[in-house]
Amino acid sequence: EKGKETGGRERTRREKERTGTSVAAQRGDEERDGTRTQTINMVRISVLNDCLRNMVNAERKGKRQVLIRPSSKVVVKFLQVMLKNGYINEFVLVDDHRAGKIVVSLNGRLNKCGVISPRYDFSHHEVESWVGRLLPSRLFGKIVVTTSSGIMDHEEARRKKVGGKILGFFY
Repeated sequence: EKGKETGGRERTRREKERTGTSVAAQRGDEERDGTRTQTINMVRISVLNDCLRNMVNAERKGKRQVLIRPSSKVVVKFLQVMLKNGYINEFVLVDDHRAGKIVVSLNGRLNKCGVISPRYDFSHHEVESWVGRLLPSRLFGKIVVTTSSGIMDHEEARRKKVGGKILGFFY
């Protein structure tokens, strides 16, 4: 096996001398000081999760505004629920003829928010059990749900007596 390894290295050197570039550079790897590092592109799993994570991180740093990209209908509706409950000041949609951006104005009231994945089903009878699991106190924070009547907080869903799926929470 040692012979194979040295043979492989010799081929790499020959390839480098013949073409003028290293095999690592041809593959898209970066070569620094003789060591190779491969660049990895991350895949965006959840647009809503990235949005909420950016907002919490900006809030912890004490920022007054945060830029969210890309935008989606679910993100906009989630932000409308947060705005209605006073957890953010305002948000502005910026159309860049692509996926869109949102500029969110923070007010310092947001402590934590997150996405519930997978989106669990719930009925209006089960709201109290979910409040106990997700929120630090019964009267503190909101659970955002998507129903047949639209995206709303858990208290509005209880008043309308509708069930649906849980998107996330904030407090």
